[in-house]
Amino acid sequence: MSHVQYIDELVREYLLFRGFTVTLKSFDNELKIDKDKGFRVDRIIDNLLQLIYSYDLVSLRELWIHFDQRIFSKLDQEFAPALKKLESSVLKYYVINALTNNKVDKVTEFLSKMVTEIQGQNEWKDWYVLPYLKNPEDSQHFALYFTKQWQDTLLVTLHNFLSLVYQAMPQPVLTNYEKEAFRIRQLQEENETLKQKLATFVEYKQQQQRFNNSHDNSHVPPDIIDDFYVIAAETPSVNTADNTVKSLKNLIRTIGVGLPASPLLGKKMSNTTSGNVNNENNKSGNPEGRSGRRKPIKQRLASTPGVNSVLKQPTNEPGLGVAKRSISLDRENSKVRTVNRDNSLDNAEKRNTRQVSSNKIPPFLLLSQDSFDGHRTNITQCRFNSCGSTIASTDCDGIVKIWSPAPSPLLLGTSTFKTTIRCLDWVSKNERFIVFGSEEGIINLYDTKDFKSVWETGNENNSPLRETKVLSVSSSPTDTSFVCSVLSSKNEHKLLLYDIKAKKLERSISLDCDPSVYVTCCAHNHNGQLLIAGCSDGIVRTYDLRHAECVDQWQAHKDSILGLQLSSDHTACYTLGADNKLCRRSLNGNNQGPTWDATLSADPLSSHPGHKFTLDQTAKHILLCYGQPCGGTIFKITNIGLTSVLALKGHKTVTTACDWATANQCCTCVTASTDGKICVSTLLMP
Repeated sequence: MSHVQYIDELVREYLLFRGFTVTLKSFDNELKIDKDKGFRVDRIIDNLLQLIYSYDLVSLRELWIHFDQRIFSKLDQEFAPALKKLESSVLKYYVINALTNNKVDKVTEFLSKMVTEIQGQNEWKDWYVLPYLKNPEDSQHFALYFTKQWQDTLLVTLHNFLSLVYQAMPQPVLTNYEKEAFRIRQLQEENETLKQKLATFVEYKQQQQRFNNSHDNSHVPPDIIDDFYVIAAETPSVNTADNTVKSLKNLIRTIGVGLPASPLLGKKMSNTTSGNVNNENNKSGNPEGRSGRRKPIKQRLASTPGVNSVLKQPTNEPGLGVAKRSISLDRENSKVRTVNRDNSLDNAEKRNTRQVSSNKIPPFLLLSQDSFDGHRTNITQCRFNSCGSTIASTDCDGIVKIWSPAPSPLLLGTSTFKTTIRCLDWVSKNERFIVFGSEEGIINLYDTKDFKSVWETGNENNSPLRETKVLSVSSSPTDTSFVCSVLSSKNEHKLLLYDIKAKKLERSISLDCDPSVYVTCCAHNHNGQLLIAGCSDGIVRTYDLRHAECVDQWQAHKDSILGLQLSSDHTACYTLGADNKLCRRSLNGNNQGPTWDATLSADPLSSHPGHKFTLDQTAKHILLCYGQPCGGTIFKITNIGLTSVLALKGHKTVTTACDWATANQCCTCVTASTDGKICVSTLLMP
């Protein structure tokens, strides 16, 4: 139910639009104390663990009672024993955690406060001796609860149970609008596809009929006439979406096959089975047998426009004239079609093959190139939103500009913050906003519609961002949170996770490495639970944001990592290092080192912040501004390295940032340089 947070944002926007400021304030206050955490199970589990680790028994019981009244009470009665066992396990985990941390007084407090609820339960009668055991973890009765396996199993079970319950909950109409809109859009696309197929078949049959008529009007194959009968018979009478889709499917499926309702093809099976009898009748001169088989065919063809002339032509054998002409026409047509294919299609394919082999088609064609001169100094970042319709660019003077690249660069809005902006990212769940960090440790949430800052942190006296600089920022693709990497003046590094919705710091993540190491660039995986971070020691580390711990790492470079990007399918990680190498590594659990690398030329401005390379959607081409003095260059990624495909150029100074957006058969590339110039290149893809 991740879409619930998006619905909350829509409600806030609506209340603000209507001017219901009092209601909006109450809505925000209730969201801050929301015990359901926006129906996000991972945050609910984190909240439970936080209460257990802080020994807050009262809040823990209130939270469980809330779930019991709001959700569990609506389940069937058959789930009651499982719910009771799950609740007891959570309480036991509370006691075990207290004993593990030598908080015997908390265990005694728990047993005294919960005596009215657990005194009649057999599973709790042995737990009263826990405060008096010296080594309860060695006890045969309690040893299981101290194992990490039991604790992890409990958390996984609780997580899965809550997920299933939330998915099965009846939802209001407002939360189902996206599903309904997708279903209608899918039906419309299916209708359009079927219409195109139908039009193709009809055109083909019309061309076939015109071809046959042009050779001999007396040779009209019955199957062609019958297919047009099916088209007329299957026309839907009710203009509804379901009937239209159903009728079109049936029509396409039956073209060239025949239906029982067809007066011609409906007789095909019976004619085949009774062929011997009819032949005997013909030999004996019995006209009734011939007329009995011929009469419905004559009636059918007589009602078809343009076929009366066929019926009026004399034949030597009245009952078999049409059938013989049909067979002869089929043979004649097959010969004609074979000759036409030999003379046209095959030769054309051979000619096209020779032409393609002699003239290599370039993978990209430069259609146009414009420039955006809104900045006056070194550009630090230049990023597209996900749909490629808007660009956010920043520079060393603290200027933020929002502009549109098509059909020509157009400035939409600008703001000044008087501090160098080092990094930015679009908020994935609501691309009205961007989040960026500055050289002075200030993080801003910026509204690209109203062109103003809606939230700023880092100026507070107790802020963890004071006397630091923000090195990198990455927005989560699944929720309203982001991770930023900061470095203090004393070379102390922090990796901070912020909640945009609550506008507060959620947690600080330890790197679990040398204190002098810091994260230079980072990116979330597809579900936002892992953070892939490139560090100053050349190592790429993977952090589990739910548990704030490092779960994997590998040595990618010998020096600091300058840039990092994941492929569109999130199966590979590309990194750019100060050792002038571009590396790729699989994210499918292979620990055999880099799967691919390429050596680049040196960049005189490698220490400057910026988005120094970007991949296309297929991850087969890369736009690189590292080491490119006069503009970006598109390279093809091959097994042996990089092959230059197209030099975009357009700059007189060194490029510092680039980005790439794709739509249909065209793509747009932007490159920025130290003189404040941004070039917008529109390319045609193959």
